[in-house]
Amino acid sequence: MKIRGYKLARRHAPVLAQVEASAEQAATLVREQMRERLGTLEIVVTDRAGMEDTVQRAHEDLLGGRSLERHYRYADAVCGCTTIGPNGVLIVINAKACGTDRRETAITLVHELVHGVQYSRAKATGDAVRALHNNYRITALSNRDAQRMNRQVDADEREAKRLEWLARKIR
Repeated sequence: MKIRGYKLARRHAPVLAQVEASAEQAATLVREQMRERLGTLEIVVTDRAGMEDTVQRAHEDLLGGRSLERHYRYADAVCGCTTIGPNGVLIVINAKACGTDRRETAITLVHELVHGVQYSRAKATGDAVRALHNNYRITALSNRDAQRMNRQVDADEREAKRLEWLARKIR
């Protein structure tokens, strides 16, 4: 698991330190609870603009290095996101949204690690790449596939929300 900061203001350094200190324990808790593996993973701690940059670059690299129109925008209050990149799962944590609330950072880390496990499931990466092709208007999904993928995203979000209680176990 690789953890790094990106364009991180000095005042947000404690969030990076907390993620570095607790990521392995959080990943173990999530893997044990879900009884599934967690693939290759990178965690980036940044701010909202850094989230957009990081996700955009990961998607461009994953989709063949082409320059893509910016598609993903995040509200300032979004604490994190998980996607796939060329080297596996990418978790991006918004240090500004988490702020100094250590509990919020722990919850965000667990929530996003659950999504990391979900991306490690069979067919999940292929579906995610197909969804990105659709979202960036490279290759459209059929209505049936789009509806199936939207239902899966909703189910994945419910699962991640349901397992946020694991954050209380992080020391």
